[in-house]
Amino acid sequence: MPLAHREFRDDETRPLHPGMMLKRGITEYLGISVEEAAQRMGMHTHILNDIIDGKLDITEEIAEKISTLSGSTTEFWLRMQMDFKRVYIKFSTNLPRYYH
Repeated sequence: MPLAHREFRDDETRPLHPGMMLKRGITEYLGISVEEAAQRMGMHTHILNDIIDGKLDITEEIAEKISTLSGSTTEFWLRMQMDFKRVYIKFSTNLPRYYH
């Protein structure tokens, strides 16, 4: 199960997956479709959708493409991905062993 889809207790705060922020940035701030963003970044639409859905992590290569498209920095996206994972590790006891 992708990290973004783990169930949380009512008293837990669900962290924002960077893919959710990416989608908002693409559609609201850049005013383009996910398909157009994928084309501009040179990736398949299904890959970008998997990132948006939290099924794939933002890697350094992807962060570079996002930063070029959005005008943000590579470090911003990598830090957001790292922070997202850190919160999941903190609150989850049922993650696969390699996340601990």
